[in-house]
Amino acid sequence: MKEVKRFVREVYGDIPFTIKALSNALTTHAYRVTFEDRAVIVKVAYDSSDIEDKKGAKEKRILDLIKNVAPEIPTPEVDRYFEKYEGFPGYIIVLKVLPGKVLNPNEFMSLALTNENLNNLCNYIHSYHSYQVDRATDFSTFDEDSFRKYIEKYKQRFLKVIPKELKVEEYINRLDEVSAYFEKHPLHLIHRDVKFNNILFDKGRLSGIIDWEGAFTAPEAFEFAHISTLSNLYGYTEWIQKLIKTYAEKYNYPELEREIRIAELFCYLRWISRTFLHSAQKNGRCVETGEREIEYYVRKLNEWNEL
Repeated sequence: MKEVKRFVREVYGDIPFTIKALSNALTTHAYRVTFEDRAVIVKVAYDSSDIEDKKGAKEKRILDLIKNVAPEIPTPEVDRYFEKYEGFPGYIIVLKVLPGKVLNPNEFMSLALTNENLNNLCNYIHSYHSYQVDRATDFSTFDEDSFRKYIEKYKQRFLKVIPKELKVEEYINRLDEVSAYFEKHPLHLIHRDVKFNNILFDKGRLSGIIDWEGAFTAPEAFEFAHISTLSNLYGYTEWIQKLIKTYAEKYNYPELEREIRIAELFCYLRWISRTFLHSAQKNGRCVETGEREIEYYVRKLNEWNEL
C-alpha cells in the first residue's frame, strides 16, 4: 500500500486522503481512495498475463464504448490511466466511484430478487447487448475473427492446462459442437461477470455495473452461462434462474434457457482451467452443496452430457 499512497500523492497532489484495500481479484489489486470531495478506485495490475493483454487499456476502451452505445447504464468513468508507472509492474487505471456499494451474497439476494431490480438489470443487459458486431473480439489480444476461432483458442488452452486425470478431454473436444451450434448467431457485447460482486446497490436500488475488463463479443446466451455456472459456488441459484426467466419473457427469447445450457459446457471447462491457473482456488467449496469446487464442475460436465 505504501507505493499506492506514493502514486496518489504524485498524481493528485499533496491533499488529504484516506485509502482502503478492497477485496482483490485474482490478478488485480484495488484500493478505494477517498478525498474530501470525491472518491476513486485505483486498480493496479500485478499478473503478467493481464499486463501482456493490456487489460487496463481494454477496460478503458469498453467503458468508453458503453458511454456511446448505452449511456443510460451507470458505469464508472475513467479518471486516469497509465499503461506503465514507475515502481509498479504494469498498468494502473483509476475509476471514479459510483453511488452505492457491492453487497455480500446474502444481502444481494434480498435486494436483487425484487421485480424493480430484476427488470432494471434486464434493461441494462439488453441495452449493452444492442452492440453487435460480425467478429469475435475480447477488445484486446483477440480481434476481428470468428467465434469458432475464439472457442478453438480456449479449447487449446484447456487441453494444455487441465490435467488428464480429470478425464474431461471428451468434453473439450465437444466444444466443436458448441461453436457449430452458435456459428450463425449474432455476436453481442457481453460483460461476462454480471453477478453480486459487480453490481452496486444504493438505498435498495441497483445503481451501477462495474468491472468490465472481462468483456468480449459472443452469442447472447454466453452472458448468462458465465454466471449460471458459478451460482452454486456462491449461492445465488434462485436469483440467476429468475433473471433468465425474466429476460427471456421480457425480450421474447423462448430458446434462451436451452442455449444457456449448451454454452455452459464452455464455461465449466473455463472454470476448471482457472482453478489450475490460480492454485488458491483448488480447495474452494460450493456454498449450496458443500462440494469441492473442482468436483462440482466435473459433475456438471457429466450432467451436461446427459442433456
